Amino acid sequence: MTNIYKQQQHQQLMVLIGETPNFICLIIAMVATASLTVGLDLIDSFALILHDAFILVLTYRLQNNMKYEFNYGVGKIDALASLCCDSVLIMSVLISFIFSIGQLIRPEQPSGRLIMVVLLKAVNISVDIFMYWKQRKIFRLGRNRIIESEMAIQQKELFFDSAIMIGILGSYLSRNFKPGWYISPVLCIVLEIYLTVQAFNHIRGSIDELMDKTVDEDAQLLILQALASCRGSYRKFNEVRSRISGGTIFVDLVLSFRDSTSYAEMKGISNNVFEQLKDKYPNSIVNIVISNDAETSPTGGN
Repeated sequence: MTNIYKQQQHQQLMVLIGETPNFICLIIAMVATASLTVGLDLIDSFALILHDAFILVLTYRLQNNMKYEFNYGVGKIDALASLCCDSVLIMSVLISFIFSIGQLIRPEQPSGRLIMVVLLKAVNISVDIFMYWKQRKIFRLGRNRIIESEMAIQQKELFFDSAIMIGILGSYLSRNFKPGWYISPVLCIVLEIYLTVQAFNHIRGSIDELMDKTVDEDAQLLILQALASCRGSYRKFNEVRSRISGGTIFVDLVLSFRDSTSYAEMKGISNNVFEQLKDKYPNSIVNIVISNDAETSPTGGN
């Protein structure tokens, strides 16, 4: 798991490094062309930088804990980033939507400088394809909320940049043909709706991730049945701490053991509970918490 986290951190650092000069170029292009489409692209670029920077800061700060598979904070980090960054994106897109409606009512002739933006977008799409390929390799190695979220973002970026490039090229080619002046505002309205729906879906998923839920009765019975089947492996059963976060069930088994109990036997209990849960609840993480009456400490997990 540690290797996957490091690969994902490296991937997001590469995206951040690659997107920053693109953001600067888009600012220059926005000033030079006054294009609504370029402005929307600038908003998307800013949201991407903000999101990846937010996650990188949090994951590097929590790096010592992130390597553990039973760490609960992985999904929370992406959820917090989504709530903050997607909220900013929605507000920015709403402002852009107002300008799009205005330009739809009073269309403006596209700038001849848009050809330079087409070249920039061609570079963007090449980078998007490479980043998507890299992210897909990480996605195949293992999954958590950050990896799945980044995979969705890379797919979105590839689609979005392709649509922007086609729209800008169409605006440039039809700049002397008045009906072509409507390409930019119409495309922006469509993409603004798309970005807003995507952002709301991310926020809704983030709220679910941040709100821990009670494990249902069926899962609790499976846990107790698994514990009963290995009764001789522990001295005393203290409690079960279970919860659902996002789509994952977290189970902490607080048990007391004899001094002669080996680590393999403790691990066997964890594996037994996991096996009981995995058919109905494939996203399960089971930990053993050793209770010595005076203190408890975690050991292992699936």
